Amino acid sequence: MHVELALATLNSAIIFFYSGWTNTAMVCLVLFCICDIDALSLLPSPAGFFFPLFGAEAAIHTDPHGPHSLEISWIRTLRTSILTYPSLLGSQTLFIADPVAAPVAAALPMTPLETRIANMLLGGEGIITSGPGSKHHRRMRKALGPAFTSLSLAPLAPVLRRHALGLVEGIKYRLEMQNQHSSERNTILDVVPWINAVAFDILAEGGLGYESGCVARLRAGAGNIPKDPLAAAFDATNAAFASQAPVTQVLQTFLGYLFPSLATSSLFARNRAIKTNRKRMEQLARQLIEKRAVTATAAAQNEPPTSPLTATHTSSSPSSSTGYTDFVSRLMFHPRTGRSLLATTSEADKKVLVAQINAFLFAGHETTSSALSWIIYALVSDPSFQTRLFHAIQHLDLESAAAHPLVEAGVKEGLRLFPPARVLRRVAAPGAGGDVILPLAQAVPGTGGRKWLVVPRGQNIVIGLAALNRSKEIWGEDADEFKPERWLNVPDSHTDAHLPFDLASFGFGPKTCIGARFALLELKTLTACLVQHFRFSIAPSPGKAAAGAGATIDIVSRQALFFRPVVRGQERRGSQLPVLVAMRGERD
Repeated sequence: MHVELALATLNSAIIFFYSGWTNTAMVCLVLFCICDIDALSLLPSPAGFFFPLFGAEAAIHTDPHGPHSLEISWIRTLRTSILTYPSLLGSQTLFIADPVAAPVAAALPMTPLETRIANMLLGGEGIITSGPGSKHHRRMRKALGPAFTSLSLAPLAPVLRRHALGLVEGIKYRLEMQNQHSSERNTILDVVPWINAVAFDILAEGGLGYESGCVARLRAGAGNIPKDPLAAAFDATNAAFASQAPVTQVLQTFLGYLFPSLATSSLFARNRAIKTNRKRMEQLARQLIEKRAVTATAAAQNEPPTSPLTATHTSSSPSSSTGYTDFVSRLMFHPRTGRSLLATTSEADKKVLVAQINAFLFAGHETTSSALSWIIYALVSDPSFQTRLFHAIQHLDLESAAAHPLVEAGVKEGLRLFPPARVLRRVAAPGAGGDVILPLAQAVPGTGGRKWLVVPRGQNIVIGLAALNRSKEIWGEDADEFKPERWLNVPDSHTDAHLPFDLASFGFGPKTCIGARFALLELKTLTACLVQHFRFSIAPSPGKAAAGAGATIDIVSRQALFFRPVVRGQERRGSQLPVLVAMRGERD
């Protein structure tokens, strides 16, 4: 039947071709006709028994080495960059770790389940939750894009330096307080709260235009100063995800897949916490927007009304006449005059701004704090590179240190091994209907070298960011090793992969992280500043102190909203990264 259909379609294609169709149309028709309708059945699939209701999802999320480990193992064992695995309720998921297919797949819509959860978390009007091919998404990227160019980020460099130095001073103060009655030079410090605090402070000032004081609160002792209300609401929302055990996450996902309304139902404690805190975050965001609107200058009164989502940003400092350089202000004020754009704009535009503030919080704060945590973990795991890095930048000013090639190499290598997001989830649902054709870097097994795949409409797709970042075909046999030196002479296979910002960590296609340049600048500045002032090393395990040398804390990966380090056996406590910290001295 399939052969007959293929021959009939090919015959029709030839007739159309000789009737005046172009070569391009002919190629497209032939591609469709010679592809096996059951092409997915040709793909390799992992062996082993998986419980039919949950498929491989339970095994993926409960793997002791983290949810990315099983996917990477499959790719290597099966010697392929594309496979299928059993998923919920007997369905099959298409898993992609192919650099050519990934951008095409990333342009497809999020799955309905992911969309429901994202809308509950962020609101449906922001750049993250809007469909990648939608008019609204293109409009948002056009409005936000100019604020994230290298030229536009220049005014934020002093903000980054100030907060990086504030972080150093805060940690130094706490170390001195802890060691004032001790001769110990090394102090065990959980760096996660400090990283979360500085990431929020930078986001608050650089993204939202106000001082949150999270690092200052930690410096003084967390109980002595009230937490910033927006930071408190955000932390509570994140904690609702982080507190869930992997098995609970799989079960709730299964129920949401089976009964879509349950995905966001308030029957679950996680969802109740998310909705309560999102409402609080939206109230605070509106207050922030309204307060910012009254700063419009009197000189701009005669400027014609302009929507904040259609204003053309022609200046490197769009909101300079208001005194604000943060990202939200660049959507709120006219680029030349600084006139407030909210006085005459619609409630719909205000909703978009509120949703965008939520997007800044989750996409900007969480990804940065996750990435910096893992970069410090990598430096702890490779003390020789940490020492080499320190000697390379110890006498440089912070701006020069952040721009040093070794700092960039260390940051990118940390992002490669530990991307904040493990996967992207999509569904094959093209706007024009029909199936989706994915181009491939590697041929589909059993097809005689065919480098494309027909994906039926409605097929769930998972794009493996972590798997791409550890692909031996791209990075070589040492892909699992922390080797920053690889970035000083990248292999041709990496260049040929054309990864955005050299990594899969920032996504692909129209959903590539719009703030990637800012994230890299922030991570390089913070990493350089910390290495210049502190030496980090592995912390001993308190429970194994009697075991002698070598008894150290075991750090593993768990996924809340994003990849986070946790202490094995203490997963319920959420993200932790206890390390030995010593202040750098003259002898270093």
